[in-house]
Amino acid sequence: TSASNVRLSLSQLLQENAGTILDLSATKLHHNHITELVNALGVANSLETLILENCKLNDNEIEILANGLAGAAMVAPIKRLSFRSNRMGNRGAVSLHAWFSTTATLEELDLSKNQIGSRGAASTLHAFRDNRNCRVRMLNMAHNEIWDPDDGTFFASNRTLQLINLEGNFIHDEGIEAIAKGIVSNKKCTLQRLYLGWNGIGDEGCMQLAKMLERNKSLATLGLGENDITSVGARAILAALATNTTLREITGLYHNQIDRKFIVAAIKRLLQSRVQVVDGKDLYDASPDLIYEESLSAMDTLAEPLGSHLPTSAEEASESSLDWADKIFAPGLEGKIIPMVERNDPGVPLGNFDKKMEHGPDCTCATCKTSASQKEEVPSAPISRAPPRTS
Repeated sequence: TSASNVRLSLSQLLQENAGTILDLSATKLHHNHITELVNALGVANSLETLILENCKLNDNEIEILANGLAGAAMVAPIKRLSFRSNRMGNRGAVSLHAWFSTTATLEELDLSKNQIGSRGAASTLHAFRDNRNCRVRMLNMAHNEIWDPDDGTFFASNRTLQLINLEGNFIHDEGIEAIAKGIVSNKKCTLQRLYLGWNGIGDEGCMQLAKMLERNKSLATLGLGENDITSVGARAILAALATNTTLREITGLYHNQIDRKFIVAAIKRLLQSRVQVVDGKDLYDASPDLIYEESLSAMDTLAEPLGSHLPTSAEEASESSLDWADKIFAPGLEGKIIPMVERNDPGVPLGNFDKKMEHGPDCTCATCKTSASQKEEVPSAPISRAPPRTS
């Protein structure tokens, strides 16, 4: 279309019809279209939602939009803005800094599935940090190229954010530590949902999150799926829940490197016990049946015999404990019972096995007497000898 046609379709549509939503998703916007869109924002005094998803916008086009949003002619009271699935890099994200630091209307921002790095992410967060009229409640920066999104100052000072999604980046333990310490130092934190999956978080980062949970009173959902957390980090989370009473859900723990799955099951059960009921409906979506099934499947990884006492010291509970399944089904020992621990009592170490295993050669029970008499009645086969060799 020509520039004049674009002017008519956007400016008149937004001005005469008082539209509140403009969705241009999956539309390839050329340079002249971007210019006309900027001009239309000067007359759209009722536009609250602008969706520009998958429009193949690069940094040059983002800069034009950013100048229009921050310009004096901007009158659109935009509350929701989406640049999802474009080609925005650091330069495009930094160009939006001026508007982010002054807007008094923006509440939801989606920058996911772009090419934004640490510089662009930090510029965005610091713009909201410096904005005294900031009203941002939801921020999605998932699936970018972010290593260090913040030095902690944004999370330490923000009082409006309720949800942030940082999944699918490269934040790792150092970046998580800055985020966790920032949340801890924020006495008026409003953050309720924090998603950190697919970030290469290890036990160090997980322990920093555990320290944050011990003191935080606002977070209700924490996403940790597809990271590198082991049983060490999971134990830290479980210990933190002894003092934290607000967390309701941790997603994705099973999709980590945690070999002691019963720790995850314990965390799930503890969170399930905190279900709040309003008008007869659970506010927590976890299914008790699903948690029960997960706890059963978690038993497959137990290193201790199911019937023995759990170890009490840290050394006995190390991750290098004997695998009892390998001992029971060792090659060449089929049908034999191998005791896993020394026992003074006649109990069975691995569940309800056939009690015949406890019967000795001197047992006088009816079953053993019958078996012994049957063996005596069976005649022994004659021993055949080979004929002598002749030369």
